[in-house]
Amino acid sequence: MVGSDAIRPGRSGRGPRRPKPKQYVAYYRVSTVPQQRSGLGLAAQHASVRAFLGQYGGELIAEFEEQDAAHRKPEDRPALRAALELCRRKTATLLVARLDRLARSVLIVANLIKEGVDFVAADVPQANRFTIHILAAVAEYERRITGARIREALAAYKNAGGKIGFARMSKKRQREAAARGLAINQERLNRFAKALLPIIDELRVSGCTTCAAIARALNRRKIPTFYNRGPWYDGTVAGMIRRADPSSPLVRPGRLQEYAAMRARANHIRSAQIAVNFAKSLVPLVDQLRADGITTWVDLAHALDERRIPTRRDRPHWSSWGLKQIIERGEKALGRHRSTDTQPARPALRRLLPGQHQAAG
Repeated sequence: MVGSDAIRPGRSGRGPRRPKPKQYVAYYRVSTVPQQRSGLGLAAQHASVRAFLGQYGGELIAEFEEQDAAHRKPEDRPALRAALELCRRKTATLLVARLDRLARSVLIVANLIKEGVDFVAADVPQANRFTIHILAAVAEYERRITGARIREALAAYKNAGGKIGFARMSKKRQREAAARGLAINQERLNRFAKALLPIIDELRVSGCTTCAAIARALNRRKIPTFYNRGPWYDGTVAGMIRRADPSSPLVRPGRLQEYAAMRARANHIRSAQIAVNFAKSLVPLVDQLRADGITTWVDLAHALDERRIPTRRDRPHWSSWGLKQIIERGEKALGRHRSTDTQPARPALRRLLPGQHQAAG
């Protein structure tokens, strides 16, 4: 007879079920671009994470790297946003090498704890909430005193006659700096698109088969865009998919150009309709001015200026030629005959050759 303390086999008869290993999402961060280029800080963080997994076990399902300041909010750091979103969807734990790699702000750490985000630092794996708050306060204090030391050193250097800052760059150096900035921004966009691709694949499996449907789903989940400005659109989603997976069936060559052309045509039609409505509303006022005895286009333009009637594009004054074009468009839309130009025509100017002035006089 088997004792009550013995482990009973499962239904399949193959022994007890093994517990599912804990899942982790690793996040690595450096503060400056030179640190990112050297790769030493990132390599050290990778080694700490690997040592933690080797000692405590677990499954690493994703890794995110970022170059950004520690005091910035999570919503302003694309890689951290994507890592937190993946942790919420997979109910995984965010793993960082040290707590200051996540943030150097007590408020940010407290908000993450309040939101229920489970995270652990590889250097202090046994830390509880009380210890984490203390370590976050120490990290914030270290950031503040480091900044104060730098400011004091720069002030002393400036008082000694040193020059702080960069000299005015030449056009060539400006172009080179702009090209480097563009390359860094493109690299960040590519990393953000690759981090977003698993979420897009999950939405496609759940039934979102078009870019517009994926955009609506991302907006419902409140996933911010790369620049954190406004909602997702189908063109934005298509651009992210093209960066991360150019062979995806959701995007094809020329689709974004077709979408832009369609939007341009729609804007042109809308602008033309607005112009027609404005012209139709101006025709009765011009008719009233004509009934008062103002007949020429120049006098009509002056009368509109005196009455402070704004132009369609908020220009400072009305012009006789622009007023004529608008009234003719409005009368045509109202089904009336085109108004006749009551302004006397100007005599044609003819260039006189030397010696012809007396004859012309």
